[in-house]
Amino acid sequence: MAQIIDNFKGKKQNYGMKGNNLKILMDLFKDSERVNVPETLILPSSLFKEVIKENGDTDFSDYKNIVINPQLQKEIIQTIRNKFGNNKLVVRSSATCEDSIFFSGSGQYDSFLNIYEDEQIIDAIRKVYASFYNKNSHLYSKIYNINLNKEGMAVLIQPVAPVVKAGVMFSCDPVNKSKKYIIESTKGLGTNVVEGGENVKHLEIAYQEKDNIKDSFIRVLVDIIDVIKQRFGYEVDIEWGIDANNNIYIFQTRPVICKNADFNIKYDSSIVSSKCTPISLGFAIGKIENITDKEFCEILYQNQIYDFNDLSLLLSSRGVILKENVKLSHFANILRELVKPCVYIDNFHFKPNNLYAIDAFNGNIIDFENLSTQQKIELMFNNFNYMKSILKDSFEKYNGILSISNDDKFEEVVFDIDEQNVIKELIEKGFKKKKVNQKIYTYDFKDKSLIESNAIFRIQVSNGAINVQFKLLDTENERYRTEKGIIIQFDSLKKAKMFMDSYLMEETGYQERIITKYEKDNVSVNIIKWPGCEAYLGIEGQTLEDLENINEQLNLNDCMVTGWGGRQIFKKLKLTLTDCKFDRTGE
Repeated sequence: MAQIIDNFKGKKQNYGMKGNNLKILMDLFKDSERVNVPETLILPSSLFKEVIKENGDTDFSDYKNIVINPQLQKEIIQTIRNKFGNNKLVVRSSATCEDSIFFSGSGQYDSFLNIYEDEQIIDAIRKVYASFYNKNSHLYSKIYNINLNKEGMAVLIQPVAPVVKAGVMFSCDPVNKSKKYIIESTKGLGTNVVEGGENVKHLEIAYQEKDNIKDSFIRVLVDIIDVIKQRFGYEVDIEWGIDANNNIYIFQTRPVICKNADFNIKYDSSIVSSKCTPISLGFAIGKIENITDKEFCEILYQNQIYDFNDLSLLLSSRGVILKENVKLSHFANILRELVKPCVYIDNFHFKPNNLYAIDAFNGNIIDFENLSTQQKIELMFNNFNYMKSILKDSFEKYNGILSISNDDKFEEVVFDIDEQNVIKELIEKGFKKKKVNQKIYTYDFKDKSLIESNAIFRIQVSNGAINVQFKLLDTENERYRTEKGIIIQFDSLKKAKMFMDSYLMEETGYQERIITKYEKDNVSVNIIKWPGCEAYLGIEGQTLEDLENINEQLNLNDCMVTGWGGRQIFKKLKLTLTDCKFDRTGE
């Protein structure tokens, strides 16, 4: 078995990222009279791998299945007692795949405080090992393409420091990397800070105010984080504590992760219903649900103290509203990594089954009930475009979103065609034929205001591809219409429907149709047939010139060319949605 290492003195051992950083801190402050880095015993990641290997094939996510052989248990306990006596201990996780400059893993692995009995110590080590295999760890590894088979878990064992106050400090604002020091603290060991609990004190100091700090402890803390930042070469956060004699303890450090998100959404300030404090930047629209009533794709409200230590919940939700200003908590770090909006607002009351927009860039909450239909449409368009801009970093693929693209075009509808002649002309001119089987689920608000405004919100399944389409039609021109559109592709119909439900949309119709597409360059000529009706054309192009050229090529001047939308087309064909329905069993 690998040896237990005292104060990082082992050669060529991996102490995990937390341990590796702690070793650097220990060297950095070894001559300091006031700054202490706790004495540490380390079970290196090599020992973890040996223990796991000895256990063979089992479910390691349950710590009870992890057996540490009696000889190793005896060695661990004896080494701990020789170094720390019977003092209460901290048993801390230190994975090799956390605290990097790309992702933090903040709060995703288990650590334990106030451990002192022999059995408690061994169980705490087993639980730390098991946390490497928990649900959060597996999700986190998928997000960042981490191969857990090549990673491991070290364990750090330290005496509980005699601190009377503790907390977290960042060398910059983690929301936007602005130049300020941010400190959150609480009495005792500081678990309320990292878990987002109550009674947390919050302090922000701009860099230019550093020389004006009057509190001697705060001045020293600022100097300490400056030294650490300079040593590591990037913005850092630290966990610290102070004892009754004003001795300072530094328990860990890691990089500050702040992802950029471009925000180009503009709206009139008169539609803002509440102001809030940004914790994590982002923009989202959705129904607000209490955290205790958590559901897929909702904005979560912290209706009670909750540590949010459920990565799948944070991934599936659109954003979070807090009633505690805990910018430096573990889950706030994770939300910033996921590019999820998170805001703090005191005494917030929301209406159930009502849409809200959270703008964490500007600290605004918007109540959809107070908006006109046009304002709703514009805000939703802007929201989907924003989702497109952050898709690469936002991990929305775990909510089923595969891609988001714009779909702006010109379209005309042509009736009274000679179908066979049109097909012949298209083939002669080099258009490529493609058959498309479509299932179309149309949606609207309860008041049907979208369709009344010539806006279309629907799920369209075309040859198996599942797309949510949001379109705004301009039908003022008699011969063509313009379409401003967004296409959101999903990996399953179930997730697409959940997406529609989360915007409080109601399914208003279901249709099936077969379209024969003829495509060339930027033009698509679609031959559309509904049950019992003559075929007509839907011609799509990127420019008006595209439409004019195809009209001439197909000699459509004697046909009826319109810029109609769906309602007018159905009226012309004397169709109802009932005519277009079919058996939906087995969906």
